[in-house]
Amino acid sequence: MSGHDSAEQISTGLTDTSVGGACAAAASTAGAALTAISGHYGNLHTHTHNGAGEYVETETVSVDKFTTLGDSI
Repeated sequence: MSGHDSAEQISTGLTDTSVGGACAAAASTAGAALTAISGHYGNLHTHTHNGAGEYVETETVSVDKFTTLGDSI
């Protein structure tokens, strides 16, 4: 191998070795962790977006009520 070998060539060369198996297992674990983290950020985005939307709706209702109250005084 040289400094010019691609990751794919190196991976192919290590397939039947214990190092190759360990690398594959680590890659699988890292991939699963990144997928889980991504899902958590997706959920956080959804909850934040929904919460902001509900806040705006509530604020709009409050403004309308205060405006009506002010007009009646």
